[in-house]
This record gives sequence, C-alpha cells and structure tokens, in this order.
Amino acid sequence: MTSSLERIMAEVAKSYLSVPLELRDGSTATLRNILLMDETDRRRATTTLAGLDADPDHFDADVVEEQVRLSREFLAAVSDRPEAVRGELADWPAAALVVLVNEYMEATQAGEA
Repeated sequence: MTSSLERIMAEVAKSYLSVPLELRDGSTATLRNILLMDETDRRRATTTLAGLDADPDHFDADVVEEQVRLSREFLAAVSDRPEAVRGELADWPAAALVVLVNEYMEATQAGEA
C-alpha cells in the first residue's frame, strides 16, 4: 500500500468525525474534531476543554456556572461557525450542554466510525 496525503486524508475522514449541529434558524454548524483543526484553534479548544475537567467533589454554584460557561465556549471553539454556535447555545439549559459535549466527545474519538 502506497502512502499519500490523499489516501491518508480519506482514512482520516472515516476515523476522525465531526458533529453537525442543527441550529434553530435552520442552518447547520459543524463541531470539528480537535485533531482536524489548525494549531491556533486546537490550542484554544484544548485549553477550554482542560477547564471542563473540574473536581466532581468540589461543585458549588460558582463552579457549576463556570462549567456551563466553559461548555458553551468549548463548543463554540470547535465549531466552524463560533458566533452562530454561541448565539444558539446562549439559552440552552446546563443539562443540554452536558449532553451535547458528551455526544461530541464520543463521536470524535478516533476509531469510532
């Protein structure tokens, strides 16, 4: 088997999925796989994601609000349309954000295709 960028990118497309997010205005934003983002966007997303790794034994109102804020920011950071995603998620309940982050994390794990 010969390696080439074209062949490898075809394999990447099967293994490193992105997640479409249907917005209420009828358009779609793509929540991109972190590994397919450029370095600047990838660093922004991973830095935000690191903040979501809160200590589950230390949850108070401030921590919960920070986790909600970081969830919205993370989802916007991985999106191909950050402002549209910020607007969409601005009034989503915290539980819905958690579900979306979890769905994104599960779908974008390599080898899940």
